[in-house]
Amino acid sequence: MNTCVTFVLFAPIILSSCSVPSSVRSPATVIDRSDTKRRDFGSMFGDSLTFHLGAKPKRTKESTDKCLVNRFLWRGALDMFGFMPIRNASPQTGCIRTDWYTAPETPQMRIRMTVQIRGQVLRADAVTVHVHRQKFERNAWIEYPLPAKECTKLEVLVVDKARRLLRECPSS
Repeated sequence: MNTCVTFVLFAPIILSSCSVPSSVRSPATVIDRSDTKRRDFGSMFGDSLTFHLGAKPKRTKESTDKCLVNRFLWRGALDMFGFMPIRNASPQTGCIRTDWYTAPETPQMRIRMTVQIRGQVLRADAVTVHVHRQKFERNAWIEYPLPAKECTKLEVLVVDKARRLLRECPSS
């Protein structure tokens, strides 16, 4: 029993003496590795004290500024639906989501739109518009789907607006 207690008490001291002396360790190497890791993955608290639980690479300015969809379709969609409150707009994914909008003329009806733009080419099939329409009845909002042909008309309007923007753009 006495030997066991002695071992437990002195084991940490003996094991700590097995490490490399601090004079041999290179502090610059340790700092470089931690700086590299922080640069590649971000800190635990991020740049604005937000938590990152997974190791996500930090986005650089170059990667966030790059628009991965046709810029004229993107601008045309924003111009067409800019009167509605925009909830989310990402040029990297090509997705524009609006929040619920109620026109002053029809306070019992509200709409929300999702516009998806795919690819760099200005084509009619590169835009998809989904409209969610609700009507307030019996103290609840009830979904009233918009016919597909109405969504197609909105897609055509976005493409037409993009073509007008392309014609007006002096750099293209």
